[in-house]
Amino acid sequence: MEGQDQVAKEEAASASETLPSIIDKPVPLTILDDLDWEAHLADHDWTNHRWGASQLTDQRSKNFAEESHEQEALVLKLLSAVISMHFRGNLPEPFGPMWQDGNRCTLAPQHLGQLDVQFLQAMAKSAKNAWLKARLADVACVAGPSVGLKGWEMGVVAARAYLD
Repeated sequence: MEGQDQVAKEEAASASETLPSIIDKPVPLTILDDLDWEAHLADHDWTNHRWGASQLTDQRSKNFAEESHEQEALVLKLLSAVISMHFRGNLPEPFGPMWQDGNRCTLAPQHLGQLDVQFLQAMAKSAKNAWLKARLADVACVAGPSVGLKGWEMGVVAARAYLD
């Protein structure tokens, strides 16, 4: 088991060298006040359809980018990536990429930068849907310490959301 964990860490480290953080330029957190980032998922069935939510959010991000709303597009791209992460349940990396092939993969917590995690923290605090709140807080909790942010506060938010 330890050998598998070591291989996973090495693969993640290799992959993280090739994937930049999503929010890679200054975007004010106050953008969340005006962006109804969760509205398009209000009626989504979270029980078995995470991929659909990720695709829907990714398409909304692309629409914002086409309309020259770059900051909003980045926020939704981050949301889509976090929704798509695969829960593996093993420690210390409970989330991994949904898809991986050699050095290429979809986003995982180790790819997130400090701005990404700050947005996840803010979004987790305001999310209305319990599943989404838990996912955002859980990923922020896992990724926070690697970018110099506290993770335990988001752990509390995630635990409460899982109980809802």
